Amino acid sequence: MIARAIGRGLQVSAHLLLGAGLALFLSASRRGGHQPAWQASLVRWWHQWLCRALGVEVRVSGQVVPNCLLVSNHISWLDIPVLGAQGELRFLAKSEVRRWPLIGWLAQCIDTIFIERGAHQVSAITAQLVSALTTGGTLLIFPEGTTTDGSGVGRFHARLFGAAQLPGQQIQPVAISYHHGAAPTPETAIAYIGNETLLANLWRVLRHPQLVVQVHFLPPFPVAAGAKRRELAELAQALIVAALKNPFNYPMPKPSNHLFAKERFNTLFSKKGFFFSPFSKERQEDLSRLNLAVVTETYPPEINGVANTMQQLVDGLAARGHQLQLIRPRQPSDPDSAPLVPTLLVPGLPLPGYRGLRFGLPVYWRLRRHWSRQRPDLIYIATQGPLGHAALAAARALQIPTVTGFHTQFQHYSRHYGLGFLLRPISASLRHFHNRSDLTLVPTAALQTELTAAGFNNVQVFGRGVDVTRFAPTRRSAALRQSWGCDERSLVVIHVGRIAAEKNLDVAYQAYRAIAAEQPEATFVLVGNGPEREHWQQRFPDVRCVGAKVGVDLAAHYASGDLFLFPSLTETFGNVVTEAMASGLAVIAFDDAAAHAYIRSGHNGVTVPVTEPAAFIAASVATARDRQRLRELGLAARHTAEELSWERVLGGLETHFAEVLRR
Repeated sequence: MIARAIGRGLQVSAHLLLGAGLALFLSASRRGGHQPAWQASLVRWWHQWLCRALGVEVRVSGQVVPNCLLVSNHISWLDIPVLGAQGELRFLAKSEVRRWPLIGWLAQCIDTIFIERGAHQVSAITAQLVSALTTGGTLLIFPEGTTTDGSGVGRFHARLFGAAQLPGQQIQPVAISYHHGAAPTPETAIAYIGNETLLANLWRVLRHPQLVVQVHFLPPFPVAAGAKRRELAELAQALIVAALKNPFNYPMPKPSNHLFAKERFNTLFSKKGFFFSPFSKERQEDLSRLNLAVVTETYPPEINGVANTMQQLVDGLAARGHQLQLIRPRQPSDPDSAPLVPTLLVPGLPLPGYRGLRFGLPVYWRLRRHWSRQRPDLIYIATQGPLGHAALAAARALQIPTVTGFHTQFQHYSRHYGLGFLLRPISASLRHFHNRSDLTLVPTAALQTELTAAGFNNVQVFGRGVDVTRFAPTRRSAALRQSWGCDERSLVVIHVGRIAAEKNLDVAYQAYRAIAAEQPEATFVLVGNGPEREHWQQRFPDVRCVGAKVGVDLAAHYASGDLFLFPSLTETFGNVVTEAMASGLAVIAFDDAAAHAYIRSGHNGVTVPVTEPAAFIAASVATARDRQRLRELGLAARHTAEELSWERVLGGLETHFAEVLRR
């Protein structure tokens, strides 16, 4: 076997050198600006002899129909010489291929079309393909955007089908599979996936004792007027999937003179064993049952708003029937029990200044290998740390659609840590990160407007819900209030959140002191941890710092307060506002983020302009002075919160995901 592989390797090396010589000859022949008429035939001949040198047996059914857009599943670099040997074809390739030694140069010499990846390049890609199709010739593309192991077909990217919408254009699906001799099961060992080098994969091909490639050129179908790119992609994919179910004995359907009728297509592809029908309920259910990956650098048992939102998102989407895979840093406080959702734990390090928080390391190659084996339909990236950046890069390399979440306004944090000069660079970095994804989700319409004006692309709103069963006025505890030295006649001013410089807590303390000047029995309870907690305990001994709370215990702390002060100006949302409202508390806040979205000042809480801390203090004193008004505001706040269900929010999120996948 080794001797045979070496012999084949020598033949391949000689053939590549011959290809280099032919490429030089072609380059010289083109100096007048004209392509030789015999170039396409020469390239096809070269591909045929490369397959022979590799020891590959190619079996073909059907034939290339000239001047079509050919679309094929993609398993290996070997697909190109195998398919190139069957007709005079041009290929589409990633721009990186142009830079490969020798191979890139050879690809360029045979008029390969090189494209930049990313959703923002859709218009440019479509223009290139349209130009290639309108100038004549036959173009072949791999709409999966990456290779698979051959055991299935990845989702076809609709963006590559934009050029197929030309009047009179036809699409010819091509199904390719690799086998060990006559074995009907796919030979996954030769697939070129993951982090394998080209030389290592070539060596396995050379050593293979009997590699057979089965190619089906299926009948082309014309594109009907008004056909959508996603429908064309799904139809081509389904036809290829059907052919691969029985690669050696697939009954070739007769050519159609029109785009497949819905009834005929549903009859063919709604049978058990086929993946989906784009025109039927089965396909609609497929879009509502996605394989999703969620990447986040914060997750429970960490305690913060983003971690809480991510848990609601993951648990909620799993409960709605989606397949979830969670990627996050390993935490020292992780429970021993197995997670409910498949989880990939990656190395992480403590976030400087926040002992309870960690950031994930940029495990780019690990993510590429993981998603090559377990390819998701879409990846949601919640955080912009090293792990988030690695995840976005890996997803783009594998051509997997991505949605990013704008959960934290890091650019505003810099002002509170003596780093205001970094505001613009941080903003630019965040914009660059999010603009490389297919969609950016923000929690409020106001933030959507702000980011769009700042140059962020494709920004949509993904709101927030609140668990009104957990956070409720019924959680109020007389025993807990007594532990604070308070009875029912006492006024408890409460704040829940991270105790940190960017939270503007000095304003809350000033408001409390102003309240205490009128009501000496008032108590200020601060729930949470953070880098400033020790400082607060030393500087303000009259404040009860009770630490971080979770679950029912947290809900009891909310409900046992009377007035909730929230002075932060750096929130993307502020989950604690809606949790306080659900707990029946009157909320005093600046007119920003969640407070701007859900509080009608004077009806279910009080908001003041963001530039007026004095107004915040005055509103706190006035509201605390009238206990009856406190109760009325809290009751109205509860009614508002009851409308903020996570089910509604998750339904909107699914809509955003579906829109990205249909592009």
